[in-house]
Amino acid sequence: ALQSLSPGGSGIAVLQAELDRCQLDLHEKEMILSEYKITAPADGKLLNLYVQPGELLTANNPAALLAAGSELRVQVKPDQRYASLTALGNKAQVWITSDAAVKWDAQVVYTEPLANAEQGSFTAELTFFENPPLYPGQLVSVQLFSPTQNAIILPEKYLTTQEGQNGVWKASEGKARFIPVQMGLRADDGVVITSGLQTGDLVLAPEGLQENQRIKPRQGKV
Repeated sequence: ALQSLSPGGSGIAVLQAELDRCQLDLHEKEMILSEYKITAPADGKLLNLYVQPGELLTANNPAALLAAGSELRVQVKPDQRYASLTALGNKAQVWITSDAAVKWDAQVVYTEPLANAEQGSFTAELTFFENPPLYPGQLVSVQLFSPTQNAIILPEKYLTTQEGQNGVWKASEGKARFIPVQMGLRADDGVVITSGLQTGDLVLAPEGLQENQRIKPRQGKV
């Protein structure tokens, strides 16, 4: 008996074959189990359950109703003509399409850097100041509001990075200063700067500049 269980013995081979068979059987059962598992598409609060344990559920039939969690976002795909309305921080209102009596305030938190030239549209995302009673997949209407100021559009040649931050070099009191900026959509004549610059700031070409380097810039405003 001791010889049959020694390395290379027939007993070890039989046990190894049995272990392999059990592992394969376990893997097949785990795959079958995964096909019957229902997972929530997003964080949220369970409002209603349409099925009970043991009931059969056919494809495309709802199993439950979820209220949105704290990270609820609304995705919109407006025409490129409305790009100026989706600068980061721009205000918006959202309401259920079938009920315009109640509207919720929102703001733009993401815009697609490059528009879809084939479809003539781009993607933007909104978040709410207070979470409304919405659930994932619900159809809503959105109104985007014009920004209070015209957007600053900067030619891409002025953009650079320092320590992983996007920004520009700006003239300040006769010295070069690196200023981080946030960028929005890309337009034909440059990139929309949503924060970090103000109208009238003097932006420098970035080649060869260092922090606090003394400069004598030629006048040119963005």
